[in-house]
Amino acid sequence: MLAAPPRAPAAEPPTVRAAWTLGWLALAVVGLYADGWAHNHLVSDAPVFPRPGSSRPGPPHFATGLSLWHLPYLLGLVGAALSTLFRWARFRIGGQKPPPQTAYDVAAALLAVAAWLWGTASGAARTPGTSFLRLESLPGLVGPPALLQAGALVWLAWSAAAAGWPRVLGGLLVLSTFTYLTQFLHPYVDPWPSAGFLRTGLQTYRYGLFYFGEAVGLASLVLQASLVAGVVVALLRSGPLPPGAFTVLVGLNGTLVASLRGQFAFVAAACATGLVADLLAARLRRAQSRELPVLAACVGFAYAATSFLVVAQLGAVDVLYGTGGGFAVPNVAGLGWSAQMWTGTCLVAGAAGWLLGWLASPPSGQDRASGGRGY
Repeated sequence: MLAAPPRAPAAEPPTVRAAWTLGWLALAVVGLYADGWAHNHLVSDAPVFPRPGSSRPGPPHFATGLSLWHLPYLLGLVGAALSTLFRWARFRIGGQKPPPQTAYDVAAALLAVAAWLWGTASGAARTPGTSFLRLESLPGLVGPPALLQAGALVWLAWSAAAAGWPRVLGGLLVLSTFTYLTQFLHPYVDPWPSAGFLRTGLQTYRYGLFYFGEAVGLASLVLQASLVAGVVVALLRSGPLPPGAFTVLVGLNGTLVASLRGQFAFVAAACATGLVADLLAARLRRAQSRELPVLAACVGFAYAATSFLVVAQLGAVDVLYGTGGGFAVPNVAGLGWSAQMWTGTCLVAGAAGWLLGWLASPPSGQDRASGGRGY
């Protein structure tokens, strides 16, 4: 009798695969924001492995140093890597060839762990005996180890997310990773349009006026509006989504970002932007796909406009933060930009969203061939 061929392992449902991998990735991203909260609030924390000659606990460290605040991120990173390796091993044990997507996921997981080890080694060599490179600093945010880890997290989150709410969770993790890396240019962290957010010591003189704060504020609003619009467009292109998906996604991301500096009033702005995206997406499913740039433009415009609405209601925002002046200033509040400045910023944010939607739109011939159906 012929020997029976080895039984292949049962196919793992996509929802189970997404639950395991996305769960670990969610722990990693939440751990990042918890560590960022500790940085921004100057919360001291003892390292897990005290440095030689250190008699007192130092500040919390990013992924280039191991502290108690960083443990959730590390556990999530290692857990996501192990779950990806286990999925790849199931195919090998069953005598099957893993799909190419699984091999790419394994490579991304190994890259994330290797980048963390690289960052630890380079940080220790850069600042021996003192503090490791900290993520809230600009080199820590844009350094190669941090960017490689972020790229691996984004790949794994988007790859593991199936349809429905797991896909929404994957989009949330992708957006939250981007917003964490760009927290130095985020209106929910540094509300430059606020009249109380003075920039006396950081001005640059150009065109006969001081416009440093306005330039940074405009760049932060356009950048973050583009990120939100880009994720919305990518999710719409991936398939149908449950009702309220964008309100939940953008609202949770706004909560994470607002927690970095305690500006929770911006959560309302994030939820309003997500609601605009949901209302327009419901119409897009019954409309032609060439309307996608209009949806993306409205999302970008809404992100900037709702941010200005919240800033207009804010009280004084740390009037000496970043000024370097050290002198007494009036307790001012509200929106400090002119109408020409904030309306123009909203239009630029909308234009950036429109461009992203236009790039993601199918060719006009393909749209006609599909009968004008939306997503």
